[in-house]
Amino acid sequence: MNKQDAIATIDKSLESLSDALKNGRTDMLVRYLTASASFHRYSFRNLTMIYSQSPEATFVAGYNAWKKRSRWVKPGESGIAIFAPMVGRQSVESAGKSDSDSVATSDDVQPLMGFRIVYVFDVSQTDGEPVVELAPIVGEPGHHLDLMMDVYRTLDIKVEFTQLPGSVQGYSLGGEVRVSDNLDDSETFRVMVHELAHELMHKDANFYRDEMKPLVETEAEAVAFVVSTACGLDHLDRSADYIALQQGDAKLLGESLARIHETASKVIVMIEQQAGDREYDRQHAYAA
Repeated sequence: MNKQDAIATIDKSLESLSDALKNGRTDMLVRYLTASASFHRYSFRNLTMIYSQSPEATFVAGYNAWKKRSRWVKPGESGIAIFAPMVGRQSVESAGKSDSDSVATSDDVQPLMGFRIVYVFDVSQTDGEPVVELAPIVGEPGHHLDLMMDVYRTLDIKVEFTQLPGSVQGYSLGGEVRVSDNLDDSETFRVMVHELAHELMHKDANFYRDEMKPLVETEAEAVAFVVSTACGLDHLDRSADYIALQQGDAKLLGESLARIHETASKVIVMIEQQAGDREYDRQHAYAA
C-alpha cells in the first residue's frame, strides 16, 4: 500500500461510518470509539487506518517488536498498514547553513521529514509467550474517580458536588465544573469526563450556538465513552446519541471524530500519569 492508497482507505472508512449513521446504524461508530480507547496512543489517522483494516484489533506491534516479546506472526497473516514518521539528522548549529558548512554536533536533532507506510500485526495474528499488556489504569470506580480528581487539580479546574435541578447531572462553567452529588462512583466519573471534555474542547463561544448544542453534547459523551472504556468501566448505553455526530458530510464527521480521539487520548494519558505518580509514591512510602 502506498500513501495515496492509505489516504483513500481513511476517506473510504469515514464515508462508510457516515453512511452507517445516515441509515441509523450506530453500532459501527460504537466499535470505532471502542477502538479509540485501545489505540489512544496512536494518531487519529493511524487509528482510522487500523480500524478500517482490522476492526477487531486490540493491540498491534511490528514484526520485530513481536519477536522481542517472544512472539511470532502466524504464517499467511497480512499486515495492517499505518503511517510512520521519517526523521533526518540536522545540526541545530548548522540549520540554515549550506551543506558544505554543516558539521554534526552533539546537539543534533531529528526533524520530521515526512511519513511512510509500515506494517503492524494485531496480537490475534501472533503466537508465542503470553502478552503482558501495560494497563496502569486499574482498580475500582472509586479509584478511577480519585485519579480524575487529581487530573482536575492538575488542570486547576474547580469541582463542586451539589444538588442540581431535574435530570441535570453536571455542567461546565469554564474553569469550574459542577456535578450532581446524587450519583454513584461510575456515573460521577463519566460525568466528570464529559464535563472535562467541554472544558478542553468547547470553550469557544461558537460551539455553544443553539444549532451546535447536539454536536457539543455528543462529542463530550463520546469522549466519556472512550475514556470509560479505556479504564475498564461500564458505560451507559447512549449509542443512539451518536447520530448527532452526523451532519451529512463525511469530512465534518472526520473532524468531529478527530476532536473526540485527541481529547480522549489526552485525558487517558493524564489519568495514566496520575496512576503512575500514585504508584511511585506508594512504593517509596513502603520502602521508607
